[in-house]
Amino acid sequence: LEVALTMQEVDPQHCQLAINRAYQLSRRSLEEVRRAVSTMRDGNYNLSSALTRLISQVEQPHACRSNALKIETEIGLPYLPLQVSQQLFLIMKEGLNNIQKHSQASVVKLWAQSTSEGVALGLSDNGIGFSLGDAHTGFGLRSMQERVQLLDGKMTIHSAHGKGTLIQVTIPQQHIS
Repeated sequence: LEVALTMQEVDPQHCQLAINRAYQLSRRSLEEVRRAVSTMRDGNYNLSSALTRLISQVEQPHACRSNALKIETEIGLPYLPLQVSQQLFLIMKEGLNNIQKHSQASVVKLWAQSTSEGVALGLSDNGIGFSLGDAHTGFGLRSMQERVQLLDGKMTIHSAHGKGTLIQVTIPQQHIS
């Protein structure tokens, strides 16, 4: 919309294109928010099913992405308390969102497993990676870390320029029982 405001006098056609694009993005965002809220309010919330639906949405062709994204999954989770399930879903959703926006990846591996220590989740991609020392202006990784901390969990990130990214999350047993 900022582009549209600056272009409105100089290039009305470009302005209209920017407005149409903003309209499409806001409609899609609203649909995603409604779908996420509906899913989270579902009394029979199943994290494995919710992740499967999320993956199918992310894999669909998207105007904002130039390359197709293939997601390989390994999901084997037991029933988890609703609050834990919701936080884990949002962690994975944010991770996938970051991959779509920044990684330029073509393949993503997502896993979510029950272990003797609790729950282990992970995302890895074959994208461009980033330096962990670089300043990050977005809220994605910070939001993920805050959600992990709410569950007394641990999040580790391994990435380097040109090497892709690996994010691992572990949640202790006391939060999933």
